[in-house]
Order: sequence, then structure tokens, then C-alpha cells
Amino acid sequence: MAATTPRKNKWHKGKRFSSLEEGREALIQEAADRQDRFRVLKEDHKRFFVGCVTGPQCPYRVHLYVRQDTTEATVNRYIPRHTCDQKTHSEGVPLESGPTEPTIDDAQVLHGTIGVMVKAEENHTEETSAPLLSVPASTPRRKSRKSPSQRQTLYDRGLQTRREVLGNQHVDRSLSSKTNSFSRPMQEIVTEFAWGNVWNREGLSRQQRSLLNIGLLTALNRSTELAVHVRGAINNGLSEIEIREAIVHSLVYCGAPAAMDATRTADRVLGEMQDNGEHERVLT
Repeated sequence: MAATTPRKNKWHKGKRFSSLEEGREALIQEAADRQDRFRVLKEDHKRFFVGCVTGPQCPYRVHLYVRQDTTEATVNRYIPRHTCDQKTHSEGVPLESGPTEPTIDDAQVLHGTIGVMVKAEENHTEETSAPLLSVPASTPRRKSRKSPSQRQTLYDRGLQTRREVLGNQHVDRSLSSKTNSFSRPMQEIVTEFAWGNVWNREGLSRQQRSLLNIGLLTALNRSTELAVHVRGAINNGLSEIEIREAIVHSLVYCGAPAAMDATRTADRVLGEMQDNGEHERVLT
């Protein structure tokens, strides 16, 4: 068959991406835009190799590698030339899913997987069994952004949870009119994502989440946030003994200075809550 003329594109050897996942998604989109279909020859956390859907007889190859000591991915090999029948791509010819007679130079298609024996020029390693990835020409770019109504629902749910755990006074102060355009986006993100999403996930109770927060904030030595979540722990039904023991337990893993500071913070907050009539001290 006559060789086809490579179509112009922005891909080239040495092209970089901030991560392997970004490069993979870009390659899938590029294949859709060019009406290509390709096979995944090798895929792991360090590399993503693809070849022509027709098999090793067509020279088309793209190799993405993660650069050493970074998370960046680089196009290490780029051969955009096809010598196969372009109808295989443009018409989206389906592949056989049953077994075929394997040879060392051809592809073995078996129950949706493919094994292609190809020598990589860069490291002379064999590319072994990896999944088949077929990209139809009409594949749209997937959009994951939530609609404004979905975000508002998350925000409203987060605001309710935040008030129930931390109390109206604290939340009103955090979201007061004194909050300016510099800090307001952070408050909105925290309310929507942390409180609207994470705090409302199944699997952990609010009490368990409060205990986790006490340990994590003790480890991070974040006394301001720890004070907030000691109050939240009481509102979620934890006892003073449970709060104390969470901090004592953290001493073993976080060190005495962090645990001592957390103890002082928790004791101060519990005292303030008693003075304000929000809590009656048990350990005095």
C-alpha cells in the first residue's frame, strides 16, 4: 500500500507535559482529532507507549516517558507516519476479540488484550501485554467541571455541616462582611469541598473525623485550626477524655513538644466553652 502523508500537528520528539496523565490525555485527544486509533503497547507509572491499531507492520509509534527525578513526561519517540490503510482509522473498523494465531512479528489479540513484541530503540526492552485502547474519531473532550447549581448545592450542604460542627458564631465570623476579596475564595472553597464533600462522605462518623483532625492538626502543629476542631469535637459528641487521649496518643508519633502545645490549646478551648456556657468541664 502507498504510504500516507503525515498530517501536520503540534507533536514532536521532546514535547513535554507536566505529568504522564496529562500527556496520556493529550495523546488520546490528539488521536481523536486526527481520526487515529491506536493500541497501548506498554503502560505503567513511568511510561505510555502506543502503536498503530493495525499492528507492528505500521511504523506509527509514540513513546511517553517520565523524566528521571521529576513528574514531567517527555515524548521520547515520535513516528507519526502510517503505512496502513487509513480506512482502518477513519471508518473505525472494529477489532476481533477472539484468539488468532500468534507470531513473533505480529499482534496477538486475545479477549481484549494485546501483546506486541517490539524492540524499543532507547532501552532495548520488550513491550509486553497491555490493554487495547481504541479512540473513535467522535470522542469529545470530557468535561469534569460541576455546573453552578451543583456547586451551589455542595456549598449549601457544606455551610450547614460547618455550622453544625463548629457553631454559628465561628462560621459567621469566618464568613462575615469583613472577609475581603483576597480571603473570600478560600472560605468558599473550604465550605464547598471540605465541608460539603469530604465531611459528608460515608465510611466515617463525625466523631471519627473529629478524632482524626485532632491527631493530624497536632502533628502539623496548627494550633489555630486545632482550637477550632476541639470545639467541633465537643459539638460532635466526643468527651474530654477522648480528646485528651487522642492528644496523648499523638505524643508517641508526633513528639512531646507538639503534644504539649496541643494539650494547652485544647485545655484553653474547653475552659472558654465552659465560661460561655457551651460545655461543662469534666476534667478539671
